[in-house]
Amino acid sequence: MKIDKEYPATHSMSTAWYVADEEGNVGIIDYNENGPVPWETEESCIGALVFGHEEGINSTTFLPIHLTKEQFFELIEKPRSPYDEKEWCCDTIVQIDLAQEKEFLKLTKNDDAKLIKCLSKSLGFYEIACYNSFIGKSDYTYRKPLKNSSLRKMLDSNMLLKLYSLKDFYISDKWVDNTVVYEYNFKSAPYYIYAQPYCSDFLTVRINIPKESVKLSQLPEILQRRVPRVPFKFKDCERFQIAEYTPCMSYYNDDTIVNLDGCQYSLLPTTEGGKAYFMESMHDIDFYPYCSEKDKYGCEKCSNYCATCNEHVFTDHPTVMIVVSPYSKFKYDYQFTSIVR
Repeated sequence: MKIDKEYPATHSMSTAWYVADEEGNVGIIDYNENGPVPWETEESCIGALVFGHEEGINSTTFLPIHLTKEQFFELIEKPRSPYDEKEWCCDTIVQIDLAQEKEFLKLTKNDDAKLIKCLSKSLGFYEIACYNSFIGKSDYTYRKPLKNSSLRKMLDSNMLLKLYSLKDFYISDKWVDNTVVYEYNFKSAPYYIYAQPYCSDFLTVRINIPKESVKLSQLPEILQRRVPRVPFKFKDCERFQIAEYTPCMSYYNDDTIVNLDGCQYSLLPTTEGGKAYFMESMHDIDFYPYCSEKDKYGCEKCSNYCATCNEHVFTDHPTVMIVVSPYSKFKYDYQFTSIVR
């Protein structure tokens, strides 16, 4: 049983995802390398989810969460002047003068001022990367904006009001005196935040109760459909087992894995106490034994490359196993980035 480890400076296997309770409150679960993770959860972190979700392999689409002003300001910290050159870093949250928004967005189309994403259009908050606007780009301790750079133009026009940093949502746990102790820097957030400890023999535990919880209705509709629901209230639940409510895959738990009839099961703790085996994979079951195009293409043996029935599901109420085209044959990309129910 793994109960402790040495923690690196960065969280190499950080994974987080949304979950909603029966009252429509949104929680975020942070997973620390061992334990159950809902199927098809992308590797991410809490900081990458608090403003919305980045879709696709290259994060090409951003689905923003419609936060209230109070919720938004609970996620950022360290307000400072944009004119203090020592305060700039690669990716920075800026608050702009809304009267100059059009000019600001025009400047962010230049090569030396990249717009990462809009965090709040109504409040004028954006995340930008201006590392090509500086002299001494490799020196992150002190850099001076180039005279004709896009950043210099923003500063000279007084369109930047303040700089902010995202709160540090890094969570770690340690094994102390036969119990799990959590360490984290943030004091508040508008989400119920739960942490799954490194030792999977322990349940996910609540470490933050929000003053004003983000609601499921504040998420984009496409994101709402994908968030797992649990049949209880976060405010009444300190610990729970996510694998009881949505299909999950467990990691680094080899000594408790059982294979039976083509399915894989992991022994995990239950919400009510005790342990149970939860199914985590159906990888040995042949979902696609028949191919209507086999004779057309002269296949000697079905490779499943033209139509692969993936054992993963994207919702706790699946209605479609697979949709394929009978008119084409090619190797499908196994990376699924969107869901349509």
